[in-house]
Amino acid sequence: MELRRFCLVITLGILCLWSGKAQQTSFVVLNPQQNWYQYSATLEEATITLRPVGLYTEVGLYLTVSANETPFQKGTQLEAVLNFSLPVNSIVNDSWLWIDTTIIRAKILDRWTASTIYENIVSRRRDPSILTKEGNDRYTLRIYPLIMGERRKVKINYLVPGNWSTQEVQTLLPASILRSTYRPTPAVNIRAFLEGPWQNPALPSHPELSFRAKTDPKLGKYYEAVVPAKSLDNRDLSFSLSAPLKNGLFLSRFGNEQQGYYQMALFPDQILASTQNLKPKHLMVLLHYSQTTAANGFTQAQLLEQIRNQLKRVLRPQDYFNVTLAGISPRVVSKTWIQAAPTKMDSVILELSKGSISGINLPGLLAKGIETIKASGTEGAKVLLFANSNSEWGLDMANELIKELSILKGSSDIPFYILDYTMRNTTYNYINGRPYWGNEYFYLNWSRLTQGDFLQMYSCCNIFENAASKILDLTLTEAGTLDLHTALQNGFCYNRYNLNQGANEEINDLRKPILQVGRYQGKWPFVVELSGSYGNQLFFDGLTVPSYDVNITDSTGVDTWVGNFIASLEKNSFSNSNTAEIIRASIRERVLSLYTAFLCLEPAQGGEPCQNCQDQSQGSTVGTRDLQDSLVLSKISPNPFRERVMIQLKFKELIDLSKAHISVYNHLGQVVRTFSDVPKGKVQDLELHWDGSSDGGEEVPPGVYIFRLQTPAGQYSRKLVKLDR
Repeated sequence: MELRRFCLVITLGILCLWSGKAQQTSFVVLNPQQNWYQYSATLEEATITLRPVGLYTEVGLYLTVSANETPFQKGTQLEAVLNFSLPVNSIVNDSWLWIDTTIIRAKILDRWTASTIYENIVSRRRDPSILTKEGNDRYTLRIYPLIMGERRKVKINYLVPGNWSTQEVQTLLPASILRSTYRPTPAVNIRAFLEGPWQNPALPSHPELSFRAKTDPKLGKYYEAVVPAKSLDNRDLSFSLSAPLKNGLFLSRFGNEQQGYYQMALFPDQILASTQNLKPKHLMVLLHYSQTTAANGFTQAQLLEQIRNQLKRVLRPQDYFNVTLAGISPRVVSKTWIQAAPTKMDSVILELSKGSISGINLPGLLAKGIETIKASGTEGAKVLLFANSNSEWGLDMANELIKELSILKGSSDIPFYILDYTMRNTTYNYINGRPYWGNEYFYLNWSRLTQGDFLQMYSCCNIFENAASKILDLTLTEAGTLDLHTALQNGFCYNRYNLNQGANEEINDLRKPILQVGRYQGKWPFVVELSGSYGNQLFFDGLTVPSYDVNITDSTGVDTWVGNFIASLEKNSFSNSNTAEIIRASIRERVLSLYTAFLCLEPAQGGEPCQNCQDQSQGSTVGTRDLQDSLVLSKISPNPFRERVMIQLKFKELIDLSKAHISVYNHLGQVVRTFSDVPKGKVQDLELHWDGSSDGGEEVPPGVYIFRLQTPAGQYSRKLVKLDR
């Protein structure tokens, strides 16, 4: 039987992997009895809570949903379905459901069992939610019932790895979920709970917004920012903190000095800078902006902020930069190179935002950048061009410009990296049978001639932030090879997972951070050993990290390792033993996998109210109304019983039983008895008798059972205990 169950689970997992590829983020409501009609759900409230945990940020996504924008009749029992994705390497580790003011924390079960219980509940009109993983970074949350005219509240809790730079750690927040409904939530509250080395919360995607420090008697100190709905229309949502690096390294652990789990962020170039004489980078940024060919809603302010964020991500304090602006007479911001300190970058961008960037004279802009670098006498400088111009689209114009630029002495020795962010390209040329859009022919050939690179935003990456990140990584690559070994001075590390590299992938960019989670055993201090080659020279270096330089995390440090362990197993070939190991680890540590599910049940069905769960959203509490408050009399006698039990209910006012479902369930959530001989219409008194037999007439075994009355107005559930006769 167990083998058969695992085969079923494997089959479900394969189907889910296939279907997940085509899945888009959506939040819909439907009648599960007639699910061919689906309508957009309505987000009434949304709050995101954030807590940094090592390399990861723990995200609590609180959502309050209704069906108020749908044509269903009031009182109809609907199902809400959220299909969504999370960033790569995210780890889902909890789910909550509100039953009125009570928080129900999900149980984690194997997916076969959880799905069976949920489907039986939905068909029998009961009250759960189920959260499942559908494939790589794809998930589905289902909530039942969502009664038309009422609201339900849920929480999804997950861990997401940050995008680390030497200056800050950025976390991408679930903007696609917040935009998944026809009418977005009025505003999104973002609350950051910071401890230890974490400082300076900000929203790089929304620089016009800032966090305010707050103190609450229950929640303690936190930082809050409110994002209006309109600010999410065409922007991602990102959160940042200052990077708590020391000598190019961050290390945290959960456990003691003998064994436990660790998380490490390491920048090889920062560690090697002093010993390997890594030269500082010099980057000339050329800016061209035309509103005519800009993407809808993409402003000059957004351009500048995104460029600032990307420069702060990749430039080190020992690097240098300068900026040249397009115009009839292109203008260089500084006569000398500017040190790439974060405050300097902020001040330069702030000054540029006070004026306007021109969309003319692209040839002059390129020439000015070349001349400025040559005049400085700096070797190894590179040019990074951001432009949305169509002015050099013709074959003759492009070739003539390449010829003129080549005449400038030494111009071909300066690599050009170009991002064409033109999103309204209407001009194209066919050259040798191939279409070249806008300035593509010129950009492609000039970047090749200068040994640089070229990206076209609308063909490679539609979001400016992604395109800018990619071109900067190409521009500032520190070519080399690296071998990394981590250990304890009197012990060892094992079961390592590199979040941003494959298990056996060679590291070729020394500026790229290494994000690693693993386990350790032995005695501290922690030792990092680096060896490799740079500039045709071999290097061997090391770093010893004493215990007092290590950040201590809570048990979520285990979740980060277990999540990566499960993900590695999910990539292996499917087998019963592999699936069994995934299920065991998932259930043991409460980390979601392809073969498990988080299932929330109301208390009468076996769900347990969470006494220690703290609602950090402080939003309204909503759920399916309990009819207990409408009762004058509620009598169940005898209970426990051996042969027969009587249930008497007397309501304060008339209650409609026309669409009521009255049943008895066993501890597995299976219906054992349905009461069909109840009065239809409005009544004030109800008396039922159960003789302990099933719908088939057989006596049920002794045990705990649940009596449940479900109506469009609410529900009433009580525990029944049957004894042996």
